[in-house]
Amino acid sequence: LESFRTRVGRLRELFAEAGALERVVPSPFGEMPAAVLVGMRSNEMMVHAWDVARATGQPTDLDPELAETSLAEFRAARARGLGAGMFGDPQPVPDTAPAADRLAAYTGRTV
Repeated sequence: LESFRTRVGRLRELFAEAGALERVVPSPFGEMPAAVLVGMRSNEMMVHAWDVARATGQPTDLDPELAETSLAEFRAARARGLGAGMFGDPQPVPDTAPAADRLAAYTGRTV
């Protein structure tokens, strides 16, 4: 938990600096624009926040607008052939399910 807090704090500091999103930064996938890394990390956090909420019996009703954005980005990445092996195959979920549940199902979670 301490490591997570430290890293998130450092990311906040870095991205708060003027021009931060225009920089090229290191990532687990090589150097990339900081704006792309922010999107990746936001999407990752949405999916894993759902995981933690579900596993601990907490509500999974994450921010619907952010969940819809993440879902659209995961769909676009998959359409470009990206992310293979990072998440499971999409699982069935009703179209009327909350956005966070549709995101979770799209990334291989059973809702």
